[in-house]
Parts: sequence; structure tokens; C-alpha cells
Amino acid sequence: MKSLIEVFNDSIKVKILLNIAYKDKVSEKLIYEEEKINNKDIEMTLDFLISNNFLFKENGFFKLTDKGKKLSYTLKEFEGSKSFLKEIRDIDISPEYKVLDIGCGGGAILKEFENININTYGIDKNNFYLKVASLKSKSKLIKSDAQLLPFRQKSFDIVICFLVFPYLNNESKTLSEISRVINEEGYLLLKTHRYWFYLNNILMRKNFTFKKRIESIIVILNTIYYLIFGKKIIFKGNVIESFQIGKNIRRELYKKNFKIIKSKISKNKNFLLIIAKKF
Repeated sequence: MKSLIEVFNDSIKVKILLNIAYKDKVSEKLIYEEEKINNKDIEMTLDFLISNNFLFKENGFFKLTDKGKKLSYTLKEFEGSKSFLKEIRDIDISPEYKVLDIGCGGGAILKEFENININTYGIDKNNFYLKVASLKSKSKLIKSDAQLLPFRQKSFDIVICFLVFPYLNNESKTLSEISRVINEEGYLLLKTHRYWFYLNNILMRKNFTFKKRIESIIVILNTIYYLIFGKKIIFKGNVIESFQIGKNIRRELYKKNFKIIKSKISKNKNFLLIIAKKF
């Protein structure tokens, strides 16, 4: 816990972690060239990140451990959440609202709602993310699966589900659960990857490794399989990632008694944001 707090409070550690996360691996020489700070500070930072199992060194390159990957994902969340409230300005948010963030990760979006004094709840099935969220957020945090929400009917005015669908085995069941726990005329904020996100990984990202490109190809093939056979591939107990087709999501939302009031593709074409209202 202490090491997580130290990373969040140290801009150098954050910068190095994100640098490696975006490039998958970084040579020691490049880190010293890119980070325009004292070499001794860089050395101490790298030693700290390695000793606390965020990084490891292999064949002259620094790479993220699983723990480091999860932390860097959370750091990216906090970077991206700064413009979140602008994205949902179509919603008239009341201080009396209760908000649920499904797949809350490190609590970045919950923190944005807390800043405007909204009552917030977060669920995630990953212990590490919940631990990070507990450091940054005062929300009520619960370990739970998105497909079986531990709340009563009509408990929330806003439900957020950002970048969760690609990892679900059954999106329809999750939407049924969301429909159950959301109030009449409540809002669902849904964000998911588009096909362009994975094509971009394969074709455009020069710093992506061969392994990362193969992973994106597998996602595309899994999505095709899902569209044909109606089920996702499960490997070693984990659902293989897939992306969602916009018209399929819209159709499923209508079946679950949601009316779409906003549908927007991000500027980089990687993501689809939908704001829907329960009717």
C-alpha cells in the first residue's frame, strides 16, 4: 500500500511507468536520454520500481510486471478522466444522485463525481484496482462481478460502464442487471472500444511489439467468432477480449428499456460513448 502511495505522489515515477507502458519496453539508455532530470534521481526511481515489483529488467530493457501494468492502466485512467464531466454535460446532475461505476478500476471517474459532492459506489472484481481506488477515492467500494450486481432494484440514478464490455462473457446479462438497479429515467453512460482501436494497434502504432499486434488480431478474430456463433472464446478461465458493434449495442439497449440520447465516436475513432436514459 505504501509503495502505491509513493508512486502516485511522485511525478517522476508516474512519468517513467507511463513511458514504459506506452512503448511496452524501454532501454535503459533511452530512459536516461528522455527523462530530463538528474541521473541519480532516475537510478533511485528505477531501483524503487524494481524492488517494489512494478518493473523488471530483461536483456537491457525495462518492462512492466503484471502489477506495473495494472498500476499504469490506473494512471492512464486518471489522465483521461479530467475531461469526463465535459463529455456528460448533456445530463443535469443533481447533488442527490447516487452513482455506480461498474469496473471502477483505480477510481478515477468516481473521484470526478466526488469533486462535485455526489454519492458514489464502485465495483470491480480485481483486488489490486480496488486497493488503488481506496487510496484515491472515498466511494463505497465492493468486489463484485458486473453480471451479478449486489444492489437492490432502482438503487442508482447514474450507472457508468466504461471499457468493461470487451471483457464480459455476456453483455446482455450485464445490461439486464444495469436496467434492474437503475432508477426510472436514470442514465447509463457506456463507453467501449471500436474496431479502429485494434486496427490502429496492428497498423499504425510503430512502438507496438509483435506480441501486442498479435493480441489485437486475436481480438478481431474473436469478435468475428462472436458475431457468427453468439459466444466468446474462453481461454484458461478468462474471456478473450472482443469489441462491440455500435448498432448491436443500440439494439440491445432498446431491448433493456433504454433510449439513447447521445452517441459519439471519439476524435481518434477508437471509442464509442453512449449516453442512454431508462424509460
